[in-house]
Parts: sequence; structure tokens; C-alpha cells
Amino acid sequence: MRQEISISTFLLLFVVCSLTFKANAQTSNFNVVFYNLLDFPSAAPSNRISLLDEVLDNLSPDIFLVCELENATGAQLILQEALNNNAAKKFAQAPFIENQSSGSDLQQLLFYNTTLFTLENSAVITTSVRDINHYTLRLNTVDASTNPLLLEVFVTHFKAS
Repeated sequence: MRQEISISTFLLLFVVCSLTFKANAQTSNFNVVFYNLLDFPSAAPSNRISLLDEVLDNLSPDIFLVCELENATGAQLILQEALNNNAAKKFAQAPFIENQSSGSDLQQLLFYNTTLFTLENSAVITTSVRDINHYTLRLNTVDASTNPLLLEVFVTHFKAS
């Protein structure tokens, strides 16, 4: 799926995707956190996963959106060592898709609490600079099969230049 989008759409997505906020859906609250990983996992310091674990323990996200992720190995490290580091945590990740726009080797990704959400769809919108990842999450409610509540999530990281 290849789509070009305008600068104004990019800016709107940036504002929406760069916020950390609490949302209220029916009687469930959930936390959304967007985090720039800065060349994860290869950049210094060597204990970055333990530092990320501390951050996530304090923020307690239900949806964790990341940018500047280098590879699928880094994604698995985050999932296993920072998000699912005890039996009570039930996180999954969206499919890891290599960047399809330009030559960038940094990706975006979504992690989500499976007790609250089900991933319905994952797609990539290509641009001339970096991908925009689009995810559809379904809130796991009592009547989710007859009256689904869908959350459309876009994750992107803008180039500074």
C-alpha cells in the first residue's frame, strides 16, 4: 500500500503521536506513551534495556509507541525484558516491518497490553522520508464482538531537516 500525504497531515500526525496521554473508553482507562529510543538497541549506554524498564515501570503504558528502533531483535528485547518482565504483564507487539521509505534503517513500532486490546490491522504508509505505521486496535470490552470500539493509531518520526 503506497500513499503520499501532505505536510499538514504530517504535522497533525506528529502532534497526535507525540503526546503521552490518558484516554477514557467506557469504564476502562488506558495509558499511551510515545518514546524515542535513539538508535535502540546499539547506542550507548550498554544498560539501556534496564533504564527503559525503569521508565516503563513508572509510566505503566498500555500502549507503547516507539521510534528509532533499529531491528526486530531490539523489539523482542523490549517486549521480553521491559514489557513482559513478570508473569502479570501481557504485552504483544505489532508485526515488525522494515522501513520502506527512503534509506532509513530506523523503524516505528507499537506494543500493546493484550488484556485491554487486540490488534486488528497493521499497515505502512510510505513517504519520501520515513514510513508512517498505521495500526487498528480493538478495545477488549464485554460486547466487543457486537459493538467493537476501534482505536486508530499512527506512529511516525519526523526528520529534523
